[in-house]
Amino acid sequence: MVFLSDSRSDYSGNIGSLRDEIMRQNPEAEIIGIFKRNLRARRSIRDTLRLPWVTATAQTIVLDDFYPLIYPFRIRAESRLLQVWHAAGAFKRVGHSRAGLPGGPIPGSIIHRNYTDATVSSEGVRGNYAEAYGIDVSRVKPLGVPRTDVFFDDATVAEANREVRARYGIGEHTRIALYAPTFRGNGQLTATFDYDGIDWDALAGGLGDEWVVMVKMHPFVAPLTVARPGVTGIIDVTGDREITQLLMAADVLVTDYSSTIFEYALLRRPIVFFCPDLEQYTSDRDFYYPLTDYVTGPLVTDTARLADAIRTVRHGETQERFVDFFMGACDGHSSERITRELILTPRDAGRPEAAAPGGSAVEPTRASGSMGLRLLVAHAARIGLNIAYAPLRVLPRRRKVVMISREHETVPNDFVDLTAAIRRADPSVRVVTLVRMVPRGTSPRSATRSTCWRSSIMSPPLGRS
Repeated sequence: MVFLSDSRSDYSGNIGSLRDEIMRQNPEAEIIGIFKRNLRARRSIRDTLRLPWVTATAQTIVLDDFYPLIYPFRIRAESRLLQVWHAAGAFKRVGHSRAGLPGGPIPGSIIHRNYTDATVSSEGVRGNYAEAYGIDVSRVKPLGVPRTDVFFDDATVAEANREVRARYGIGEHTRIALYAPTFRGNGQLTATFDYDGIDWDALAGGLGDEWVVMVKMHPFVAPLTVARPGVTGIIDVTGDREITQLLMAADVLVTDYSSTIFEYALLRRPIVFFCPDLEQYTSDRDFYYPLTDYVTGPLVTDTARLADAIRTVRHGETQERFVDFFMGACDGHSSERITRELILTPRDAGRPEAAAPGGSAVEPTRASGSMGLRLLVAHAARIGLNIAYAPLRVLPRRRKVVMISREHETVPNDFVDLTAAIRRADPSVRVVTLVRMVPRGTSPRSATRSTCWRSSIMSPPLGRS
């Protein structure tokens, strides 16, 4: 059994819960984990070398997030590629559900499509995840979310509350408001957050001595203490990789568009929605359902009203309906079911592949005709370029800046301005611009007349190609 993640450095979250359950149900199972704390982190040479081997020989491969290396693989018929997505419910659109939106997949993208199985938190959201992954709904199983099992254990919840309070020096009778917003941007590599969008002093002061505010920033962005070291009166708990214990300790959750609303709702405690950028976020990201279906507490857009909303919010019947629809498969036994029915059960190699969305049979997209010829020429050109480039890498690196564009027929103004700035900063640096409008077809043809090579002093073309 192979666990892969490019967003965590060890067995935690869903992956940790499933690893423990596998060991309980089958102590002899071989379990391998290959982790990377984020997409930017370098993969070790050891993991790079063994990744193809362990995935090719695994009975079950388990993912909990976006994992680009796996998508080009054609999973063998006897193996499972199981996605147990780190978030519960169905809130902001992800994957192929974002086609046509900023940061969404390009037409023909292969991301997610090779999952043989995926698990979700309820029957009601199966179609949403089938759309997001670009797979048939029959591959999406409402078996629950492994890391939610602990929310049904009263002893575990009480112990987590005690541990969090002891760890951060919070008194037994002090009420805790946990602020856990999501990031802005299209993903891990572009994530941002507006730290100045909330008046931290006013929030802490408005709640008074009976309350303490804990802040758990999303793992994709910097902790509050790093981004705004001058903020006082707030406890930054971003260092806790998993949010589960923090949720169990919180009396009120304050969030925006984060999927933590689904897990926290299992505790039957109140939620305040703080969304100062509601209109912008909705247009950029969009949701699977109307926002009113998610908002089970007060919706605040002005930081001046936030403290009062936290003090007065109460749990209500709206949250019960919310739990039934979005979290109906979570009952404290998700890890047990997923392990028994999917991870430890070999895939039936003789079973026909599930139908693709829309009812057509699954068939990989193949290029033919002129498009196939273009791809063949491009592939041959890449091989040739790599052969030519390899020996040139031994040459010494020069003080030279190369600017390349395939979107212009003449040197763009940006390149002209940058060249001038470089020359002012250091006249000894040579600047070369390679500007060419990409032509249609499989041969350069008239494109040779639109390629410009210019030197650092922007002299007339020195050569043509």
